[in-house]
Amino acid sequence: MRNLYLILVSAILLNCSNETIRKTDLDEMHIKGKVKSVKIFQYKAVKKNGKIKKEKIDNSGSSVSVNNQFDFNKKGMVTEQRKYISDRFSKKFTYVYDDDLNILSKDYYDNSGNLLAESKFENVHNSNGELIEEKEFMTGKNLDNNWTHKFFKNKNKVKKIDYSGEKSHEIREYFYDKNGNLIQENWNSPDGTIHMKTIMEYNDGNLKQTSILDSKDSLISNQYFEYLEFDHGNNWTKLLISENNKPESIIEVEIEYYE
Repeated sequence: MRNLYLILVSAILLNCSNETIRKTDLDEMHIKGKVKSVKIFQYKAVKKNGKIKKEKIDNSGSSVSVNNQFDFNKKGMVTEQRKYISDRFSKKFTYVYDDDLNILSKDYYDNSGNLLAESKFENVHNSNGELIEEKEFMTGKNLDNNWTHKFFKNKNKVKKIDYSGEKSHEIREYFYDKNGNLIQENWNSPDGTIHMKTIMEYNDGNLKQTSILDSKDSLISNQYFEYLEFDHGNNWTKLLISENNKPESIIEVEIEYYE
C-alpha cells in the first residue's frame, strides 16, 4: 500500500523529467485536461462472495489510510497539497513557480495550519534549458537546513543526487521509455550501489504493474493495477491494486476541472 502512494504521488514530489522542457505536475501524474483539483482516497480491498468491495481502513496497528488533496494552477502545477492520515488533517504544503515552471518557494504547515518552515529555491539550467541543479534553503523554528538536488541527464536516463550541506544524502536513478513514462527507479547508496529498484510496466499510458526488487534482483513484491472507472475527461477515478495476486487496496479519485 505504501508503494502505491509513492508511485501515485512521487511524480509531484520528485520534480524530474527526461524532457528538455519541464513537464507539468499533471503531465507527470498522467492526468488529462485543465484540472483544478485532485482528491485521492485510499480504501482496503476485500473479497466477499466472489466480489471485491472497498472497506474503510480501520487504522489499527500498522494500517493507516493516507489521503491527499492537490490544487493546481492553470498551468498544471500543484499550488497546494493537503495530507490526511487516518482521516485527520496532517500537514499542508504550498508552492510558487516562475514562468518556466521552476519552483521558487515552498511553505510547510502543521495540522493546526501553523507555518513550520519556509523554503526558497535557486535553479540552475544548462545551455539546453534543462534543470541540472536545484538548491533549497529552508528556514523555520529551530530549523536551518540547506538541500541541493543535482540532476544528470543522458538521453532517457536521469540521475538525481540529494545533498544535505556537502554530504550526499540520497541517490536515485530514473529510466524512461520513448513516451516519457518512468519504467525503472533505482535507490542507490551514497557509494553508488543499488539497494532497491522498482520496475514499471504500462498499458495505453496507464501504469499496469510494478515489481520491487532488492539489491540482488530478488523479487520483493508485485503490484497490479486495474482501472475500474473513468470520468468524462478520460481520467481514471477508481483503481484496484493487487499485491502478489491478492486484492490489496482501492483508490478513488475526485477530479475537478476548470470551466
